[in-house]
Amino acid sequence: MPINCKFELSWGLFIALATSVVGMNSLAVGATCPTQLPAPTSVTINVATNPTSYKVGTFNAYRLKLKTCQTVTWTVSTPPNPSGKNPYHVTILFPKETPLFDPNTNLPAYLIVGSDQKPISAMAVDADATGTYEYYVVIVDDFTNQTYPDDPKIIVGTGKDSATANISSALDDVKAARTGVSNKSNKLQERLQEQMEAIEKQLRQVLDELNDSK
Repeated sequence: MPINCKFELSWGLFIALATSVVGMNSLAVGATCPTQLPAPTSVTINVATNPTSYKVGTFNAYRLKLKTCQTVTWTVSTPPNPSGKNPYHVTILFPKETPLFDPNTNLPAYLIVGSDQKPISAMAVDADATGTYEYYVVIVDDFTNQTYPDDPKIIVGTGKDSATANISSALDDVKAARTGVSNKSNKLQERLQEQMEAIEKQLRQVLDELNDSK
């Protein structure tokens, strides 16, 4: 029961936040995408694994790579239960910027919701989108009432733009990992710091070379 309460608060918070953001950014988008959009890329979020997995077919989609005007949707797989069903609710929120728009309304898609009874409609990547976009996912297993929060990424671009976005994202991950090193022993801490600094330096060199070649 407490989990349900938390979910209701999160759901309300997501809707309130998204509504305020969309209200400030309600201009139509996607105007330069073709009327006939391609079939959607389907991302399966499996909360039965630890950590939660994101797959497009057999490919890892935690950092989902998309091109402009490509469409995408999400489905959820929950742990097996005696009912033999897969009941869930899923909420997806882009808190800052969204690369997606709803082809039915031509408006930015900051808040996306769905369930096993009402699957998520296909969203399209705006023609002007580029770079890395973080989004929040909250999944509720309706059989156990357990919640599964996460914060994956969408990377939009091709060629150098995609590579640049990937490297920038990797740099962010290295910085985040460095904050956890302080819990290690002194020698191990020093070794890990040196390794991460070397990786960060190499990534920055590649990123600079990519930016210089544009």
